[in-house]
Amino acid sequence: MKTRNILILCTAFLVSMPSADAQSFKDGLKSLGDKIGKQIVKTTSSKPTTSKPTTQKPAASKTSDRDKALQKQYDAMMGNVPEMEDEAPTVKLPNEHTALFAPLGYPVEAAYGTLTVKPSMPPQSPDAQVNWSEKQPYVFNLNNKSLVDEYLLLDDCFKNGYFKTFTPAHARYENVGGELYARAKALNKLVELMAEARSEYGGESPQWVINGLHDKIASILEGEEYKTLIKSSISPFFTVKGLINDVTKEYFQKHGGYENATKVTMTKWDPKPVKQSISTSGSSQSGIIVSENASGATVDIDGIIYIVHASKGFAFASEAVNTAVAGKDIVMPDYINYKGKRIPVTEMRGDIFWGKSIKSIKLPSTLTEISNAALRETDISEIVIPASVKIIQGAAFYGCKNLKKVVFESDKIDELHGCFQNCTSLQSIKLPRYVGLTSYEMFSGCTNLTSVTLPENLTEIKDGTFENCTKLTTINIPASVTKVGSHVFSDSGVVSLDLSHVLEIGEFTFDNCKSLKNLKLNSKLKDDFLMEIYPDLMTCPYMQVKWENNQYVYPAGLEFVKTE
Repeated sequence: MKTRNILILCTAFLVSMPSADAQSFKDGLKSLGDKIGKQIVKTTSSKPTTSKPTTQKPAASKTSDRDKALQKQYDAMMGNVPEMEDEAPTVKLPNEHTALFAPLGYPVEAAYGTLTVKPSMPPQSPDAQVNWSEKQPYVFNLNNKSLVDEYLLLDDCFKNGYFKTFTPAHARYENVGGELYARAKALNKLVELMAEARSEYGGESPQWVINGLHDKIASILEGEEYKTLIKSSISPFFTVKGLINDVTKEYFQKHGGYENATKVTMTKWDPKPVKQSISTSGSSQSGIIVSENASGATVDIDGIIYIVHASKGFAFASEAVNTAVAGKDIVMPDYINYKGKRIPVTEMRGDIFWGKSIKSIKLPSTLTEISNAALRETDISEIVIPASVKIIQGAAFYGCKNLKKVVFESDKIDELHGCFQNCTSLQSIKLPRYVGLTSYEMFSGCTNLTSVTLPENLTEIKDGTFENCTKLTTINIPASVTKVGSHVFSDSGVVSLDLSHVLEIGEFTFDNCKSLKNLKLNSKLKDDFLMEIYPDLMTCPYMQVKWENNQYVYPAGLEFVKTE
């Protein structure tokens, strides 16, 4: 809502300005408001009179086109939205406070901003820099002094030509510099916004303007950069030329300096200390409204942030805060109750839970799609795919090393992309009977997989589907399958395969299948077998073709089958 109102306000203001550089936005805004306000008063108020009151109905006053335009402009400026006019004030910044404010929201990862390490000189050779770069600590974990020390070292090396661009050392230099300037930016922006907010106190600006500034300050206090920044002394930042601006330096001079700013008890401030609660379809589950706008709201439910699109009738899981969900059994609601409406949770952002140490998850029965890498490398041991899910994107469960059980509630799904790669605990799985579209590397690297039930309508097994499935000894290939892609069974444990209905086989399909003893192929492939297929089977000990008595002798386990 605020973004939309600001756009309306800016448009009205720019229309009224005689020139783009006539005056600052704030002064121009106040000037425009006064001008429109006076004109409205002039055209709607009558001149005071001492004459005897009359019972005659007053004549309707005529409003000129200019007056109407001014009124319309004023309405546009004000948004003509009750929420903006009636918006309750948020908590002002306290007059007396420490230099730094206590962070808001969930904490960052425990390791962020805590590591003390002496920077190491990179090798000059780009090739040697590869190994050096891989040994460097995660930049987010460095405390402020270590971050500054490494930046100054690499900055000096680069400026003196010790290493060039597009080298591993330069990539590290950019990463370190990016994190350094991100932390410094949070500090500079915090001071800038606090000064701007204070300048609005007691003025004539609409309350939503002040609230907007408070929200921006809160977003910094909630951000990872600020929370990482205040874990160690900020003094090193003031030693880097141009990193901290003069306004910020002056601010710290007035508030006790920067040397011990992180050691004192920081002032606690929250623009919205009382959070509006929100209910869900789960009887014992609720959340809070983080913010609202014209289309809906941002909602926090147990550390998962949802975007509620009330105007479009759906909710979207946007973010999961790791420190809030780690080690938890996650239950995502089917519906979020917002302003008298039941809003279904239908979508989630790709990689939303990637790498987060959640124990388990119950997906909404309203979910229509599991996005790319949504649950990649999580600790879940089982997953139930709701019948509502029509699409599972690639790498959705990649590297879920504890995943043992997968249940599809529906026997039909529109798209099933390669999503179970490297699920090393997965032993058995039954896919839906009907799948509209499949993709590559579905079970690649599932080293304990022994049983797979494929869709009845499957026509093609895509590249790398069973690659490195070392315990998969046999699999029932539906008669509907006519094409097998590249690397499908390579490095797998298959012992027997019936591909008698398959008319097209990709490269390296059987590469290194050392246990393959029985193979049925379609008779139509026999003429080109030695040139097209056998080169891959040469790495299979039981599939060797021999030349005896001036003819090729095929292995006993190889059979060409004639099908209709």
